[in-house]
Amino acid sequence: MDFHERGTGFVASPDGLVLSAGHNIPDKSLFDEDGFFIEGYFPAKDQDALSAVDPPVELEVITATQSPYDVSLLRIKNSDTVRPFLRLCDNYKRAGNFDFVVLGYQGGDRILTSNYGPVMAGAGATSSILVQIPLNKGNSGGPIFNELGMVFGIAIGEKTVGSERMQSTSIAVPMSKVMQTLGDASKPLAGVSYDPDCGKQLKPQFTALIESPIKVGREPRPVAAEVITTETIDYSKVVKEIPPPTGYKVVAYKSIKVDQPGVKTEIFVPKDGSKIFVKGTSKEPKLPTSVNANIEVLLEPTSPKNAAPSFRVQTFPYSKTLDTHNIEITSKDFKDTIPAPEGFVFKEFLKIDYVSLNHSPSKGANVQISPDGKALLVSYSLQSGPIYDQWRGWIDAFITAKLEPKP
Repeated sequence: MDFHERGTGFVASPDGLVLSAGHNIPDKSLFDEDGFFIEGYFPAKDQDALSAVDPPVELEVITATQSPYDVSLLRIKNSDTVRPFLRLCDNYKRAGNFDFVVLGYQGGDRILTSNYGPVMAGAGATSSILVQIPLNKGNSGGPIFNELGMVFGIAIGEKTVGSERMQSTSIAVPMSKVMQTLGDASKPLAGVSYDPDCGKQLKPQFTALIESPIKVGREPRPVAAEVITTETIDYSKVVKEIPPPTGYKVVAYKSIKVDQPGVKTEIFVPKDGSKIFVKGTSKEPKLPTSVNANIEVLLEPTSPKNAAPSFRVQTFPYSKTLDTHNIEITSKDFKDTIPAPEGFVFKEFLKIDYVSLNHSPSKGANVQISPDGKALLVSYSLQSGPIYDQWRGWIDAFITAKLEPKP
């Protein structure tokens, strides 16, 4: 049995713990014992967008449940790579009409998109957060960020009442309920990426191995006076600069092991921890000019730089119903606009995903960008039935587009 559903997850610890929605994970009992695995794809910059790219990593399911809350915890398997991770906390701005952001893979496509909207209702004793943010299939499991850029919830999907969708109303599990639902499995996150207080500065330090080949120079032997003028070895040529993993700095060097005997190493770490300098030398003339080194260091996450975004990929919900009923079938052409968010202009229309489309002679909408980039122009046609029948026509869709800061 194959399972080709796609959702969103995010890294929540340096050793590769991943948080997502519980319903993204299928029932393991449906699969052969050796045939069950989850794949994860990391995003990379693709011109002015971020897209999930190959190769995939395999994810181990630690726990997945939809009760009492829709949460899953996974781990990246067979990976010694130290990864940047998101900061988790409980609080968010409750006053005013503040727009929060959810990142996710809209419709299960590989382009990472952002959706924006306010919180409509906070979490109750047994209920999740309600947000006025359009989410559809693929967004499930995405992080929802507060005004500090910290994750205060996991996006689950659009809210339904009696199987009817509530337009642009979605639910998110608050981070406090995530930790409660995970129970003991959440302990590796506490103090590393999660603390209820968003104002608390977390600086988790941990030991990691950095593997890298280093150059080896020849250490000079004592020489007779008559050849003292022999060319001196330039040690700068055998010093290698090794950067720490992205998002981290080196706090301290602990040890180093090389795979060849007879090689002497020297280590230097500058105060800013931005790199490791390694010098390898040897008296033996037959050693290779390069050896592999395992360097044990103490790492610490660096503070993120809050630079203004150079682009945005955003999804906009769009819905219209024609329920005019005359003696005969009614046909109507629509031309609507979707304004660009404040401070941005539209750069490129990417796609339109239809949740439902009924009685549309135009077979969907045509979407273009206005000449000044300030709006999306949406045109289509709908039909509705006569008085004695009264069927309706409608379009219910998500429109995804690229934006850039206003000049």
